[in-house]
Amino acid sequence: MNANKDNALIFVSKYWKLLVSIIFSLAISILLGTKMALGFVNILIIFLVFISTFFLLAVFLRDECVFKLISRPFNRKTILLENFEKRNISLDFLKIIATFLVVVLHTVDKDCEDINYLFYCFGFCAIPLFFMVDGALLLNKENITYKYCLKKIGKILFIAFFWSFLAFLVFGILTKNFSDWYINIFGWFIQKGHNSIFWFFGTMILIYLILPFLHKLYKNTFTRRIVLLVTLLISIVIYFISLYTSMKYGYVFEGKIIQTFRVYQWLFYFYMGGVLYFNLEKIKTIVQISASLKNIIIILLFCFGAMYCYCFGKFIFAESYCEFQYSSPMIMTLIIIIFMFFISLDIHNSFIIILSNANIGVYVMHRVYLYKLFSHFNPGISTYSIMLPIMIYFCSEIIGLIIVNVKFLKNTVRI
Repeated sequence: MNANKDNALIFVSKYWKLLVSIIFSLAISILLGTKMALGFVNILIIFLVFISTFFLLAVFLRDECVFKLISRPFNRKTILLENFEKRNISLDFLKIIATFLVVVLHTVDKDCEDINYLFYCFGFCAIPLFFMVDGALLLNKENITYKYCLKKIGKILFIAFFWSFLAFLVFGILTKNFSDWYINIFGWFIQKGHNSIFWFFGTMILIYLILPFLHKLYKNTFTRRIVLLVTLLISIVIYFISLYTSMKYGYVFEGKIIQTFRVYQWLFYFYMGGVLYFNLEKIKTIVQISASLKNIIIILLFCFGAMYCYCFGKFIFAESYCEFQYSSPMIMTLIIIIFMFFISLDIHNSFIIILSNANIGVYVMHRVYLYKLFSHFNPGISTYSIMLPIMIYFCSEIIGLIIVNVKFLKNTVRI
């Protein structure tokens, strides 16, 4: 009897992540199923919700069994696993989480119900985290040349124009309307057209244009602090001006600035990511706690940040978009702490790198293609909006992994 009990405890302790993923995914699927009529499409949606939720939880909990199972179909020779031993895989893991949260921001119907808006608010840190990861990787390089930057800009332009032209072509054929071609192909830089979400690419182009100069400033302690201080002050001043105009006149001042050109804000996060990553060993000393406790703290930080954005978006700001909270002193502090905890995680799993390689693929496909496709099959229940980002992320991740492994297509999703 005791032997069976010990075996059961060993099994649970070894596979608890897998069990949690299965139970939670089943619960979500059953809950969704009780609100949907029987039918082939609805059953397919429920199955997809189960698989997607299970996959996402397994990745978040870093379940080794699932990683080994899923990684088998992929040829490791075609995956970017360079410098595996030296690579900080926590940055790849952070990019995966940030990518999913970007999908949440772009696919949840935040105006449907309060629960939907609260779920949307969990994406409060997605874009800043991307800039912080880029800053960590780029600013801490030994040397940055204009040749390197121009090469990166060329790759970004190719990806942006390729997917913008494809979207223009697809929707032009479907709607038999090819007007406004210049907006739909070139408008992404100023947040217009089918791929308006590509403004992020526009900002990265602006950063790469001055990256050698930024890198030179970063290498000097004094100028690095000056850049951080100036960008921080500008961000906070604009935030409080926006807060004032929102409460006094009913509009957000920062909303007049296209996200591409909010460089003051993005440079702060870009530089802060570089500084924090440079001091990684000190951070690891500061947060010397167990991985489980770190995970709990990260979850609590996400919950607090989501509630903060929910309250401000719902009751104080004239606009409910998370983008207007990026310069909030409270949100800035939370994002910095979240980044610190993430980069201090000790992760040694190559499958995280494999998933991370599909991030661009997820970004370029989730909104224009998969969101419109899944929205077409909406069964008419409010909770479907919460399921959407999970299904869309899963499908776009799979498609992204396929594309990045196809020789003549991989450059369309790799910078």
